Amino acid sequence: MNRTPADCIPANLSSAKSQSTLPSQPLDIIVLGLGRFGRLWADCVSHLGRVRTYDPAVSPPPASDHTHTQLPDLKALHQALGICDILFFCVPISAMQQTLIELGPGLISRRQAVTVKPLWLMDTCSVKVQPMQHIQHTIDQLGDTGEQSSFRLLGLHPMFGPDSFNSNSVPQSPPLHALHAFHPLDARWEDDEVGQSKVPDTAIRDSNSNTDLRLVLCPQITDSKDNSRPGSGPSGSELLFWEQSFLQLGFRSIVMSADAHDREAARTQGLTHLLGRVLEAFDIDESPMATTGYRTLCELREQTCHDTWQLFLDLQQQNNYTPAMRCELQKAFETVCTALAELGAHQGPKQGH
Repeated sequence: MNRTPADCIPANLSSAKSQSTLPSQPLDIIVLGLGRFGRLWADCVSHLGRVRTYDPAVSPPPASDHTHTQLPDLKALHQALGICDILFFCVPISAMQQTLIELGPGLISRRQAVTVKPLWLMDTCSVKVQPMQHIQHTIDQLGDTGEQSSFRLLGLHPMFGPDSFNSNSVPQSPPLHALHAFHPLDARWEDDEVGQSKVPDTAIRDSNSNTDLRLVLCPQITDSKDNSRPGSGPSGSELLFWEQSFLQLGFRSIVMSADAHDREAARTQGLTHLLGRVLEAFDIDESPMATTGYRTLCELREQTCHDTWQLFLDLQQQNNYTPAMRCELQKAFETVCTALAELGAHQGPKQGH
């Protein structure tokens, strides 16, 4: 029976024959980018194993950080790529292509190396389609796809940041040596063990967890069965492994395609950051007469405007669905203003407008 890539996504957690948590051995991890989120993410994943970081814009500290060691230069990064298990991209969305170009020699060496374990490439960008396409294109150029690929691709979007992250929400991770788990870095498991399911427009699975820290996982780019999953995307059992691994770190996984993510993100995160910047331009400020709703608006401005202007630009320009969101928001504003002008103070806009 021929199976499409989308068929490899497990229908639910209970259908798996084997339950995994964290790897049974510490992983070798590299985090690219030491902005505000990159530093936070390096701390978060330090429970998975050894973490090394790289950012040419940040000078290495005189001593190693308590959770990670910073690689001094690009040559050291290329060498580290030869043995690492996971490469997390915590770089601006618009910088992804240039970052992949700089990684080229290291990825080529990894492709030519005799190793049984693949290198997992996971971007943490707030937009998913374009970064995943760039990474998959790079893998394709290396001529390395299929079941025996030297690389695996999984899109991530942590739904929290330095301002919203609450370390108290993260459970204490058990020691790695005390956990029993299969290790997908060593071999690809058969997908028949976890059933079949197509990724729909919205999340197909929401891991059970008491934590409010959510993490979107994108194993494929579009919802279509044709060319839906990257050639180097995870198998169903590998995806299940990462869901449960991140759950052990305190992150509740939501699985959807990259396209569905971007469509939803435009009307959630994209809208939130747009309103935050509008409120800043409006010069909203604290007031002794502030109501609860007004204070919420001030908090929105503070939370969104602490992020870089580059992040705001990327959220609005790199997501194909944000232009339509901005048009809809402008039309909604104009609808309310028109109602005020034409219908009078005691009548609201017609339903559905």
